[in-house]
Amino acid sequence: MVVTPLVRGWKRTFSGDGVVLSIPEGRIQIRPSITPLRPIAEIWPSRIPAGGQIEGPMTITNADGDYGVIVNATSGTDQVTVAILYGEYAYTLIEGHTNDATQHATFLDAVRRLAHEHSLGLGIDRRRPYFYDPPPGWSGIARPASTLWLAPDCGVTRAVLEVFHSRPNIATIGSLNHRRLFQQLPREYGDQRPSEPMAIKNRFGMQGQIVTNAATLDGVDVKTSDAALIHGPNLYLLRLETPAELHDAHLAVLVDAAVSVRPLPVAAAAVDVLIEWF
Repeated sequence: MVVTPLVRGWKRTFSGDGVVLSIPEGRIQIRPSITPLRPIAEIWPSRIPAGGQIEGPMTITNADGDYGVIVNATSGTDQVTVAILYGEYAYTLIEGHTNDATQHATFLDAVRRLAHEHSLGLGIDRRRPYFYDPPPGWSGIARPASTLWLAPDCGVTRAVLEVFHSRPNIATIGSLNHRRLFQQLPREYGDQRPSEPMAIKNRFGMQGQIVTNAATLDGVDVKTSDAALIHGPNLYLLRLETPAELHDAHLAVLVDAAVSVRPLPVAAAAVDVLIEWF
């Protein structure tokens, strides 16, 4: 491992909710685990100089594969760089400020590197939400480890699409128990054989298949189709459930959502360079 000093002479000060790194030319504040979650547009505009030149927000990822953004704003000799990293329930804010024009590039690089090397401490083998295109006109309801989408006429058709958070494609005691509690179909689906798998390939090169099961629940014949995609170490599962006679009419909703799934960033395999911060 190579250790390199990006800026020499940082002074580290602990604040009430984080750490401040400072040199005479400026400071960088790191505030981890801020709650509640807030949209990006509510965070950075109030933290940058008015009337300046703005670069971003630009999407970034840290070494663990978590999503974030970075914004850089300059006004004369004043520069503010804001980086935000998002977890499922909290975010980290990294804010650099310098009024020395000769230090602009250095501070921008420092905030960028700090964001990349900052770990949210959530682990890389956890259940995580991901980006996809929701069905147009359907209403979303957040659940503990999934999002439930209701058709516009759900009160009549009972058509729902559930997009589960990604999970590691390995079997552990915890993952098996979670699947039994939150994902496993009820035993009524075991009375009929599932359909032959239908292969799918989405726009981002992910491979998968769709399997349909049928059952009678509370006197109603229903069909449930599961679309499962695999990318790297993660499995992505989407589920469509409708009355049997309406299943084929709604199957395209499941296919369109599965085709749009963006794979999560893969965590860095190893650290080869470490910045010396103080």
